[in-house]
Amino acid sequence: MKTATTLQEKMFAEIERWLSSGQDRKAFCQQEGINYQKLGYWYKKYRQAHQLGSSFVDVELPTNPITEGYTLQYPNGIVLHCPANIALSSLKNLLSL
Repeated sequence: MKTATTLQEKMFAEIERWLSSGQDRKAFCQQEGINYQKLGYWYKKYRQAHQLGSSFVDVELPTNPITEGYTLQYPNGIVLHCPANIALSSLKNLLSL
């Protein structure tokens, strides 16, 4: 009977082979005869063990909105400076000029 550790080691080795192969998961699984969902399950475990996390990146938004306003430059060269508190409907009208 396989122990959990040896199964994990085996699957982590498969994950590393897949990552170094340059193939997408589907192609690698088809080539190696590995169940697609099973490899996905073990990839999640691999990421957790190696603290890889997800591919999303945290974005911090400024606490104070920009207060200088907007600058619109039309194709004919006209530049229009608008205050930051301009109504969106007014800004929409200016953009359609």
